[in-house]
Amino acid sequence: MEKELDSCPWDIVGSEMCNMTTAMFTANFDIAAGGEHGEITNDVALNMCEARGCGNPHCRVVAERRDTFGLEKQGWLDHRGQAFLPVHDTPPERRVKHAQGLRNGQYTNAFGEEQSLEWQYNWVAQMGWVWSISFPLIAIRDMADDDDEFERILKIVFATAGKNAFIDPFAREGLRNWLDIPREIGDNDPRVMGAYIQAILGCQLVPHELEAFDAYGVEIRVDQDTFTGRFEMAPLDEITIGYEAQWNGACHTLVSPEWSVWIDEDDDDFIINVGRKVDDRAL
Repeated sequence: MEKELDSCPWDIVGSEMCNMTTAMFTANFDIAAGGEHGEITNDVALNMCEARGCGNPHCRVVAERRDTFGLEKQGWLDHRGQAFLPVHDTPPERRVKHAQGLRNGQYTNAFGEEQSLEWQYNWVAQMGWVWSISFPLIAIRDMADDDDEFERILKIVFATAGKNAFIDPFAREGLRNWLDIPREIGDNDPRVMGAYIQAILGCQLVPHELEAFDAYGVEIRVDQDTFTGRFEMAPLDEITIGYEAQWNGACHTLVSPEWSVWIDEDDDDFIINVGRKVDDRAL
């Protein structure tokens, strides 16, 4: 079986996403094969033999039975191989430019599934909240020798990603315009970062409450289970560590290194803080 995608909304992420997306499809084949819950049968070898995230004009995933072609069992990061049999290639003039769209009031994704726009947005919002952390986590853990090294690499990767998001002046100005932040609020103000975090929580349908929002700092309260537990496959602690590092890095370029983001626990809630903090080991 072969699937060709001419457009991919995640093509800039790179080969880790291409690998992990294909690896995730393996679970669907295991479920369809009728194995027990959690049983990994790997009856099928899945290869994304072409990937837009790696420079190809489109993504191509090919599924072939291992017993038919004598194929080896694949690991998590072994899904960028070539198909055993020849593959089809759609001519450029017949390739689509937009993978998703509305048709007859239904949202149609690249795999042909049709659902309401409301259903799709809720699903993407909830799953996207953790996928943006979970997929890189698996690749990072494969690089680390132990848990301490894993956490160190995790924080560096996400802190760097956060800093790069607003390292250019036009990115900072663009966010201010998008959030309609008045000029009375200067650049070196924690409310700029607080508004950004609140917008992300809102877009991802994460309920939250503002407990402080002024020139001295921001405090946002969220339920821990809501923040970390909406998708059973997602690691819990790593989600918090990842977003804390990413938002802290973003704060240093969006606002100033004088301001930091950290997450405290308060009973069953998290408190997301934007405030002044001196850290001699800051990333």
